[in-house]
Amino acid sequence: MSKKSIRDITDSVSEIPFVGKSRAKAFEHLGIMTVEDLLFNLPRQVVDFSCPVKIKDLKLGDKKPILCRVSQIKQNRTFRKKMSITRSLLSDNSGSIEAVWFNQPYLTGAFKTGNEYLFFGEVRPDKYTGRMVCLNPQFYKDAGVYPIYAQTENLTSRQISQALRNAIDAGYVASEYLPSDVLKKNNLPDIQTAIFDLHFPKKIDRYKKAKSRIILNKLIELILANLLIKKENEKSSAKKINVSEFRDSLDRFVEKLPFELTADQLKASSEILSDLQKARPMNRIVQGDVGSGKTIVGVIASLPIIWSGQKAVWLSPTQVLANQHYKNIKKLVGKKIKVSLFTGASKKGDIGKSDLIIGTHALIQKGVKIDSLGLVIVDEQHRFGVKQRENLKSKNKKEIPHFLSLTATPIPRTLSHIIFGNCDISIIYSKPVGRKKIKTFIIPESKRDSSYRFIDKLIEAGQKAFIICPAIGAEFDPEGDKKAVVQEAERVKATVIGKRNIRILHGKMKPKEKEESFRQFAFGKAQVLVSTSVVEVGVDVPEATAMIVEDAHNFGLAQLHQFRGRIGRSDLQSYCFCFSRNLDNSVSRERLKVFVQNDNGFKLAQHDLKLRGPGALLGLNQSGFSGINPIWLEDTSLLLRAKKIADLLMPIMKSDKYLYNKVKSKLKTRHLE
Repeated sequence: MSKKSIRDITDSVSEIPFVGKSRAKAFEHLGIMTVEDLLFNLPRQVVDFSCPVKIKDLKLGDKKPILCRVSQIKQNRTFRKKMSITRSLLSDNSGSIEAVWFNQPYLTGAFKTGNEYLFFGEVRPDKYTGRMVCLNPQFYKDAGVYPIYAQTENLTSRQISQALRNAIDAGYVASEYLPSDVLKKNNLPDIQTAIFDLHFPKKIDRYKKAKSRIILNKLIELILANLLIKKENEKSSAKKINVSEFRDSLDRFVEKLPFELTADQLKASSEILSDLQKARPMNRIVQGDVGSGKTIVGVIASLPIIWSGQKAVWLSPTQVLANQHYKNIKKLVGKKIKVSLFTGASKKGDIGKSDLIIGTHALIQKGVKIDSLGLVIVDEQHRFGVKQRENLKSKNKKEIPHFLSLTATPIPRTLSHIIFGNCDISIIYSKPVGRKKIKTFIIPESKRDSSYRFIDKLIEAGQKAFIICPAIGAEFDPEGDKKAVVQEAERVKATVIGKRNIRILHGKMKPKEKEESFRQFAFGKAQVLVSTSVVEVGVDVPEATAMIVEDAHNFGLAQLHQFRGRIGRSDLQSYCFCFSRNLDNSVSRERLKVFVQNDNGFKLAQHDLKLRGPGALLGLNQSGFSGINPIWLEDTSLLLRAKKIADLLMPIMKSDKYLYNKVKSKLKTRHLE
């Protein structure tokens, strides 16, 4: 390839031949904006069709390659959902199975009856017929190794693969920043070879090697970004707080609290107060299990800041949580400290005259300026980058605020070292005194009615209940295989608890609707809240003592633990009931048993890491955590190798313009820490 044919990989994906602006919008939904994003986009999985299995050997829950003849291709539409369903009978010499695709009507012309094709899809019961089917399988004409990518509306894995082929053919080439001796010593392919073998592998071992090289690049850039932030932080200055001046006031505040602080809360508070006395900005994360009391630690951190004449900002990931913090913290600090709420939907009070401003993402938009800002508290992995952070800086450009993050995600230390590499870390293990262990059960469908009757008695006694569903409504779940909030709320109304005041909560509701729904449940007459995972983060309703998790197999252990943490927040006994239509699957059943038997978030995180990988641990999909794809964290040895290489590159990074710009650009999308 000639030098002139090389094109700039920072081009928009719309510049790739046959992509265009319309399809580029679909790529944006996957976080793919540039050609570089596409080239480095990791497949969700890879299928090796060199050894297909027989149909007779397939079991429920399997996702294995099969080689089949195609016959009886049919298509119909469901009247209620106006959804197209394509069905085809797949056969080999051992038996047959039906393949089912949703909303892909073009497939009726994709197959030639009687020909053999390779298929790869999950074996599940058909919700309409009850028979075992191969659901939404990928299909190929020729044997080989095929990467499968995360898809979105109007963009299939096959189309992503074609766009990659077109980009490479058009002359897009990635730059290499690892020195040749490092490549040789670590037995690594050069970056362009790795990109080709990642997306068009001839053999599975070449794919694995390429994947490791791409991940290594991402980890090196992440670690370098952390090191750069840490270095820049050390050069920055912040206002030193004379904590000893406020020691008596802090002691009086703690003594008047309606609860006793745990040893871990006191230790974390002490570490924070020590940071505030330094001339460089604090950059600390408090990592604590659900219900361990991180909020009060944040409040204690803000008091010396406020008493020294500065302001504190508290960022919450949702409006629901911002409202809750506003009400609870206002009660804790009393009238002498002015607390205000600032969200996209409601702006209460004058932030210019406030001591502590609690808000959502609206607080970090352009135009919001806060004088004398001394502390920013970021709750539950709220994300914002360097440019947005500038909007929260004090007008005194010489000093930047102290930063404190609170997280309930129990990340093991190896991963914490990578994800929060530029942070000091405090950990809260213990829970507040007086909390009872939540009784957790896996409930078979035959016991559903008795569970409702039990919960109804709790409601009669003045308590409240959550019902958690994995989907919002039928229109957001075309396959119809997940319990949905909208439909479940209607179904519950026909049960014994149907006479109770029931509210719904999900992410597609308008902010005011969400606020009112939660307000009615937390402070009003609503006794049952049917919700999606929007309640996963920080919601605190002491009267809530019961929780039903529908289709519990759809959630990771760490996420289930987050849900369960929404109850058991008083001295009342609480109960968590897990329902699942997938208990025939031994993996799902064993995983739920682990959840029932453990109430320690850090232990559950280790189980999730072992059983389902970092993606499940972080409770996220491939879109990533703070710009991190969980797939990067699967191989501990790769993490250690990346750290060694990053340490070698750090002193010479600025001399490599490409690498330096990549690392700097990463800071724009990084987590606050």
